[in-house]
Amino acid sequence: NRYQMGKISERGAYQELSRHIRRFVYTVSGIKVHNYTLEEIGRVNMPNLYYLIAECYTPEFAANGRGDVSQSIRKAREVIEGWN
Repeated sequence: NRYQMGKISERGAYQELSRHIRRFVYTVSGIKVHNYTLEEIGRVNMPNLYYLIAECYTPEFAANGRGDVSQSIRKAREVIEGWN
């Protein structure tokens, strides 16, 4: 909502999305992925986490990202809702 209202940038939205995803994974698995690089995330054998964070990476670190925040949030919700 804050992104859609113009209160945060696309980059900020992706940074927050990445933080929420990482916090969720830590809460449900105990794996401290908070500061993992994408390569390190790839080694924990959680493909859904890897793909979500990979999608966030470019817009999260670029000055002018080219992501689709709404679509990325939808994907994150689907993964979180289906997490077992």
